[in-house]
Amino acid sequence: MTQTKKKVKNALALMAALAALALSGPAPNARGEESAPKPSPAIPQNELRALSTLFRETGLKADPCRTRGVTCRDGHVVKLTPHDQGIWGRIPPDLGNLAGLEELDLSGNRLTGAIPKELGRLTRLKYLRLSENRLTGPIPPELGNLAGLESLDIPGNRLTGPIPAELGKAAALKRLDLSVNRLSGSLPPEMGNLENLETLYLWANRLTGEFPAEMTRLSRLKWLNVAYNGLEARRPETARFLSSLAPGWEKTQTRPPAEVAASWQDGAIRLTWPLIPYTADGGEHLIVRAVAPEGPYVPVGKTPDKNTGVYVIDRGALEFPERFFYAVQTRTPPHALGRMWGKQRSEVLSRVSPPAVAPGLYRLIVQTAPPGMGTVEGVGHYLPDSEAVLKAVPGPGASFAGWSGDAYGKENPLKIQVDEPKQITAQFSAPRSRFLISATARPRNGGTVSGAGAHRRGARVTLTARPAPRHYFLRWTGDVSSRLNPLVIRADGPKKITAQFMELGH
Repeated sequence: MTQTKKKVKNALALMAALAALALSGPAPNARGEESAPKPSPAIPQNELRALSTLFRETGLKADPCRTRGVTCRDGHVVKLTPHDQGIWGRIPPDLGNLAGLEELDLSGNRLTGAIPKELGRLTRLKYLRLSENRLTGPIPPELGNLAGLESLDIPGNRLTGPIPAELGKAAALKRLDLSVNRLSGSLPPEMGNLENLETLYLWANRLTGEFPAEMTRLSRLKWLNVAYNGLEARRPETARFLSSLAPGWEKTQTRPPAEVAASWQDGAIRLTWPLIPYTADGGEHLIVRAVAPEGPYVPVGKTPDKNTGVYVIDRGALEFPERFFYAVQTRTPPHALGRMWGKQRSEVLSRVSPPAVAPGLYRLIVQTAPPGMGTVEGVGHYLPDSEAVLKAVPGPGASFAGWSGDAYGKENPLKIQVDEPKQITAQFSAPRSRFLISATARPRNGGTVSGAGAHRRGARVTLTARPAPRHYFLRWTGDVSSRLNPLVIRADGPKKITAQFMELGH
């Protein structure tokens, strides 16, 4: 009897142990990790594979539909909402295989990389939330294929590029939140097709350009925030629409002045423009210039801040086409938006303002002949149709002989009307008591010669030939033939001498 009771007791203990083992879930592997879940007969293999990839760190339960954030119905995953669970890595493209998915909420995790275009295959999806992750890259145009999507929330990421026009096809959208990203470009007019839209948040991006008139058709829109972009509303009806839904919106837009004026003042260009509404949060106006109104524009300066409407460009900073175009761009750097708003994560650069046309400067080029026998005062750049005064100053022993090129005669000083770029030569001559010793190099790039010029009769003149790199001096020719270097001659009459150079290897 005692033996029978003992057998019964052992049998009951074994059954209890087996029951406890069954309730404990999959047995750990050799490393103490839970084994990969076996395919559930209620979940298709491709859906299970997508879940396994997403939960590779946090793990799936033996029955995936019992995993936190996973809801199944009729053998398919219909809700996937593992928000704020510390999930990291990329969003698996396999999630596009969850054909019955109605809600996807991955917000508040540590997801990186691009938003998979495969999510555009989730035709039953109504709610897509990917906010507060570290997602990068563009918004996939394929999301516009989600005809039943009612809410798209992807704020607080690092998305770049334009808002795709294809989003305008998601006609069921009631809520669209793309705020606090790095989206740029203009708003697509196709967004005016979102006739059911009630909430639109686009603040803290880098959007620029005119707010589309087509979006004023969004009659159901109740909540609109476009702050901290570079948007404009030059059409009265667009401005009224924005002001009715987002009062004061223009006070947070990084945009250029409406117009710029250019004038000459004391030899410098003075640019002026009306102040813009948004002067807070740092930044400046960038001054850009082009030789054609359509650009390309290059920067030539910047203001200390945005709270100014004047910039002066001195002559030293100018280049001199016949005319040029000046414009202004406005820049706002990344900055805090307050405790409730977070941070504007990237700089906002406005479009280029309408340009101002400024007259160019004409360059007056004056040479002396022979070189070194004198100088000319008054050389430089002049406003069109202004008057220049040139004065030839002969060197020691030389005399002024006259003007040639775009001016002629012997008047000195010479007054000349600068109605186009001009090249003028001041001719000098040596008196009988001095002789001109002319020395040139051949080839011209073979080297240089020093010591030439007007010299007193009978003076000893030293000519020195200096070869250029990879050249050597060969001989003197012309009125003197010699291989000596330096060469000493006597100024007993005018001479023309050539220093012959040879390139190494010839």
